[in-house]
Amino acid sequence: MNTGAQMLWNADLDAALGRRRRVWMRGILRPRITILPRLWKGYGAWTLLGHIFVTEKQASCPEHVRHYIIGHELGHLYGGHVYLQFLFMLSYAALVASEATQSAVTVLALGLTSILYVAFVTPGMVLAREFFADSVAVDLYGAHTILISSLWMARRVNDVDTQQRQARLAKLRAYLRADSPAR
Repeated sequence: MNTGAQMLWNADLDAALGRRRRVWMRGILRPRITILPRLWKGYGAWTLLGHIFVTEKQASCPEHVRHYIIGHELGHLYGGHVYLQFLFMLSYAALVASEATQSAVTVLALGLTSILYVAFVTPGMVLAREFFADSVAVDLYGAHTILISSLWMARRVNDVDTQQRQARLAKLRAYLRADSPAR
């Protein structure tokens, strides 16, 4: 792991946190970035329970893309999306554990897991979470930076033409038009 790169990413994260403070992001709940070892191939970043993980290949991206990733992942934190992940994992674990116990617990766990599954994987819900995360990145770094960075990432992971990416790019272009002075 490149500790210099990790320090750079965390310094940028600290700067972003300073610009958009949240009371609950202090002390033990303060997010940190970890650059994953070479074992993790390709480009990528994700947040799990307040910790932001970045692949080593992603860690060497241009500065504007680093800002996009940080802003976007903070958007998932600010939106509470990481808690949705946790609840989903917890409800699924309860469902599995409840199989050996009472049927009422099983029904409750199945119901909660089903509701969270719909909220977690339904394309409209996924897209809404991505829009929210992108909007936080735009708020932190500006629409132009986030639009070109989103395109940079899309080209690296070969998803420029997916329906979800096209919707996100359209939304970012709308932010850009809204920021542009009237002609």
